[in-house]
Amino acid sequence: MSKVRRHVQAWIIANVKDNEPFAVLTYSYEYFFLEPLISLKRSYPNMRVVSIITDLSDDAMAFNSNRSFLKKIQMHFVGRRMRNCLKGVDRFVLLTPHMTEVIFEASGKNIVVEGIYGNSDNITSDSRLSKSLLYTGTFQEFAGVRLLVDAFMKTTDPDYRLILCGSGSCTGYIEACAKTDTRIDLRGRVTREEAVRLQKSVTLLVNPRKPEGGITRYSFPSKTMEYMSSGTPMIGYRLDGIPEEYFHHMIVPEGLTEEALAQTIDHWLSLDDDVLSVKGARARNFILSSKTAKEQVRKIIEFITDN
Repeated sequence: MSKVRRHVQAWIIANVKDNEPFAVLTYSYEYFFLEPLISLKRSYPNMRVVSIITDLSDDAMAFNSNRSFLKKIQMHFVGRRMRNCLKGVDRFVLLTPHMTEVIFEASGKNIVVEGIYGNSDNITSDSRLSKSLLYTGTFQEFAGVRLLVDAFMKTTDPDYRLILCGSGSCTGYIEACAKTDTRIDLRGRVTREEAVRLQKSVTLLVNPRKPEGGITRYSFPSKTMEYMSSGTPMIGYRLDGIPEEYFHHMIVPEGLTEEALAQTIDHWLSLDDDVLSVKGARARNFILSSKTAKEQVRKIIEFITDN
């Protein structure tokens, strides 16, 4: 920690004029980063400490392997130390507003920045794949991929096509379903470039993750931003960590059942390309106009410098 303090203090001496207000940002709220910064504030009252929090360390430490008696004792003391540090943080940048339920020190002095769009416009699409639905991501139960496969198999149009790119524990189940329903196209792992190219080529994109578990409340699925920037309409559930403004540009199933998802897929794959193009273009414009690095960082800077 003394190394962090020395490094930051050297930067202050070299770059900050007397009594000039400045901010130091951390991409973590671990005590070994915050403690030396909080202590520096005693020498530099014009210094503002800003903590950018994109995940919750308490969740990361809650695995079964960490539940021993000694680990609980360690977590108790680490947690108390961390709480003391958080009281000295001036501003917080959070991934979702619900994080204040856990980091209550951030209440009233935070801004929510759910993500930053990473430009992929240099990747061009292949020829358009009609009546096609794409999922790119992990093949795990919690991600909803099994729900997606089961829902798709309830549709009956022989021209529909479900393309799945990724890997995980549900791979065997998907392989078995693909043998039964030849409309399922299992690609496995692909490069990011290939994934983006497919996202721009298919008819619909889908994130089948349902609003279940704390992670959907305290996280923002980056897939949402990537999908919407492609210009292809996206099906997705109303997750707590997704700001309300996104749902104006998404297709949200009216229920959480396989049947509701199947009906949503059927309805949207049956629409004219013109209707789908308008829906996708509006979503893309939303991302490009308000979620780029320039726009999101501007919000953070204005928030940090606001008195």
